[in-house]
Amino acid sequence: MDRTCQASFECSVTSEHHPDETTSSTVSHATTTVGQSTCQGELRLCLVGALATDDEALGAAQKFKLSVVTSVDGLDYVYDATYWTYFVLADFDSAEYEELHKHTSRLIGKPALLDMAVGGESNKGTAVVGVAAVVAQPQLVLHTRAVYCHVMKSCVMVFTGFRKRNEVARLLKQIHFMGGSVKNEMSEKVTHLIAVTATGEKYQYAVTFGVPVMTHHWVNTAWAHRDDQGASAKKPEIMEQYKLGLFHNLRVVPVGFNADDTEVMKRLLGDSRGTCTTLSDPAVTHVVLDDGNVKEKPPDYPSKAYVVKGEWFWASIQMNACANESMYMFEDTNEKPAASGVVSPRGGSTTGSIGGVGGSIASSGGERGGGGLFSPATPRSRSRRRKRLRETMQQLASDDSPCTPGSQLTLPASKRRSSVADLISYMSGDGSFLEDSQHTPVCPLPSIKKTPLSPPNIDLRLLTYRQRVFHELVKTECNYVSILDTINKVIKEPLEDDSQPGGPMLDSQELRYIFGNLPPIHDVHTKMRNDFLYLSHNWKPDASIGQIVLNYSDDLEKAYPPFVNYFENVKEMLAKICHERPRFHAFLKIAQSKPECGRQSFQELLIRPVQRLPSMSLLLCDILKHTDKSHSDHSALSKALDKIKSVTMFINDNKRKTEAKLKLF
Repeated sequence: MDRTCQASFECSVTSEHHPDETTSSTVSHATTTVGQSTCQGELRLCLVGALATDDEALGAAQKFKLSVVTSVDGLDYVYDATYWTYFVLADFDSAEYEELHKHTSRLIGKPALLDMAVGGESNKGTAVVGVAAVVAQPQLVLHTRAVYCHVMKSCVMVFTGFRKRNEVARLLKQIHFMGGSVKNEMSEKVTHLIAVTATGEKYQYAVTFGVPVMTHHWVNTAWAHRDDQGASAKKPEIMEQYKLGLFHNLRVVPVGFNADDTEVMKRLLGDSRGTCTTLSDPAVTHVVLDDGNVKEKPPDYPSKAYVVKGEWFWASIQMNACANESMYMFEDTNEKPAASGVVSPRGGSTTGSIGGVGGSIASSGGERGGGGLFSPATPRSRSRRRKRLRETMQQLASDDSPCTPGSQLTLPASKRRSSVADLISYMSGDGSFLEDSQHTPVCPLPSIKKTPLSPPNIDLRLLTYRQRVFHELVKTECNYVSILDTINKVIKEPLEDDSQPGGPMLDSQELRYIFGNLPPIHDVHTKMRNDFLYLSHNWKPDASIGQIVLNYSDDLEKAYPPFVNYFENVKEMLAKICHERPRFHAFLKIAQSKPECGRQSFQELLIRPVQRLPSMSLLLCDILKHTDKSHSDHSALSKALDKIKSVTMFINDNKRKTEAKLKLF
């Protein structure tokens, strides 16, 4: 049975009462609770077995200026109440350890003793002339359990995903012997998670809070180095070697992807310790569907497997950790949608709708009934209702563009305006809930001087052929500028963000090389689009299309050559970076899946500037063909077309010269 004693000594003592807490103090007296009964005595070290004749161990023990004794098995000192004895052994996998451990836990391995003996001597010999050197004394750490070495000192671990009790028991014992500790649940004190697979709640907690996730081989390797003085499992190179792969032990089935993407996914899975398998594999953990090509779940997928969208895979690669599956679950398009409606402040659901002739407002609870859109349920509900009504008025009053698909507001403009009038009349009537608040001004109709950012919604059959082709020119110009906007907002700006998870994917030089020549093109076409739109919304028979092009011809000639000249080099650079940096490749795949990109790859979007001027030239040629020679725009169109062709030829000549120079290097 363990006993508690009080010892007097001059070295620094650390008393460890908890597996994950250490309290250090430099004192002349220290008290450590080890058992239930107490007695007092001097602290003593006992070298057991082979260490009795080990000069290195004896020298280390004497540095603590304590009483040091030797023994064949240590049993003769276990119940000596005169001393509080710590037993030092050469090996914990020995008969001496097994026998002593039946009587006491005050057991220390030789590596731990040597480590504590030299712990404060690293500052020796660093004294400055005229200044007394401060040398820390050896620090004796008093543990409440047997500690063989300090390879895992201060490591606090949690296990997850293990099925075999014997394996966990063995790892737990080794961790304790190496000075570490184990907890049952994740908390802020946990320093490492030891996992079998890259999934589960504990894994997601570790990823979220930056806790390193390790394989059990990390513990095995640390134990293999238990006799190496100064060894530490927390060294970066060791941690990196035994870090859990982001798809560790996951068996993934890609479905609906093209051959190139499937090959890339297979390679990345292998590099990340995962396996690419088939649906016939009963151990499948994840079925990854390309939701752009696949609309239904495979009928024969394993019931226990996660069925996720392709974005889950690429997001995992980008963040270098397995993404949370719940955020990327695949849903069949033929599944019944959840019941729609407005959630009332009291938790009920209403089916309020706004629309219909005269702008009628329907609610399941009536205009003022409980639970309806206008029910005064909470003190803040009035302001929320007023905000919704103001937004409704603005939507009803908007004449800029036709309603988006799925919208209920599909009435002609005249009826929409009458709906606004009816709604305002309702709001200002007797008993309105707006009467007790400050008057809310009605938003005015949009100014007719403001040009919408889309072509007018008109019946092309009513237009002349010249107008129809111009309408197509405006439409393609709007689409082109939209693509340039997408490149800038969806791809360029996120890549420039230094705070992105995992750090920057491209350095500043690479960013300039890829995107540096796009801003001038974006700028000139944005201005040209705005002029085209203004003309299309304010069309006149004598409108001059050619003059708009001529106004920007010089800017086009300056903007395009730098981009076109190095386009092929940029393509090669992108292909190389995608192959070498999986995070960048994954980032582009995620961007491609966004609606703004229309499922087009970055390379497909990036080639649009190369194609724009030839496309524009064809449309201008068609407009010129259907413009009468007597028309005032005929001359301007001819000059504009010649200028565009001239710019194209200049770009091609410039490109050939640039390629010739590059070949010299």
